[in-house]
Amino acid sequence: MREPRLNLDSKTRDTLIFGEPLDWSGQEGVKRRATFDQLQVQQLEQLIAEAFIENDPKVLWVAPQNLVAFARSPALRTLRCYFEGYVASPVWEQAVAICGIRVEGIISRGLRQAFYDRFVPAGKIELSSGQLRATWTWGVQTLNSE
Repeated sequence: MREPRLNLDSKTRDTLIFGEPLDWSGQEGVKRRATFDQLQVQQLEQLIAEAFIENDPKVLWVAPQNLVAFARSPALRTLRCYFEGYVASPVWEQAVAICGIRVEGIISRGLRQAFYDRFVPAGKIELSSGQLRATWTWGVQTLNSE
């Protein structure tokens, strides 16, 4: 089965992420991109369902569905999980880029280890008793895409 075509409706995309369409014009011309760091798992699921996120394992470091599965895992049930990334100006016709995951709350040692084991190829990993965070360069392929 062929993957659906990338959805390029920037107004819908921006509303799903930021709560309203963005004004892509700026005083210095056109803004190139807008970042986010509070995307919730429900929003990520909707972006995936509406084809705003690339789903090619040859291109992505970690599949978006795997991020959703991790965020929905029983170990994170009482914690807050957010995704970080950016959207490009509509003129670039790019997918939503997910570049990080952050988990907040009271984090056990076992969960810190599991998070590290899962995201160790990331560009940067932060582990503490109150927050877990992994960030990566969008589109960089590694061996572990789970």
